[in-house]
Amino acid sequence: MKEKLPPSKARLIAEELQAMKAEGVRVSPKTLLQRARAKGSRLHDSFEWDDSIAAAKWRLEQAREFIASVTITVKEVEYPVRAWSSVAITTKTGSGRREWFERDTILKDGAKMASLSADYYSQFAALARNVRGQMLHKHDRAWDVICRAIEENVPTACR
Repeated sequence: MKEKLPPSKARLIAEELQAMKAEGVRVSPKTLLQRARAKGSRLHDSFEWDDSIAAAKWRLEQAREFIASVTITVKEVEYPVRAWSSVAITTKTGSGRREWFERDTILKDGAKMASLSADYYSQFAALARNVRGQMLHKHDRAWDVICRAIEENVPTACR
């Protein structure tokens, strides 16, 4: 799961994106990175410029994607599901970290299942808020269809 940006960094990025738009620059990851390369850029320090560190971080992201891409077919459903999932774990000292577990291990452990369910609930609720935010009118037909589908699984997401 990707980490959420601190509000100050998110504001800085939002300001830069608005500046790009005002200048008529096409907003894309590539153009944002190009602008941040300049040492005088407000975003320069937000990126990792040491290639060995950046490469190691990228390889970790690739490894996460590889683990998450492994699927299995279970008889309860008609489609492939993830074989492994990342679960938030609280250590004995009270600090938190994430670990990867196989589906069957998670299903047999109430705490792991509750943690994964909370993650999915948060993601689903965020998706509902984002979809609603993209709609021009709350009562658009598309919103109604999406909301009905979401409310079957996350009753409070559309309120």
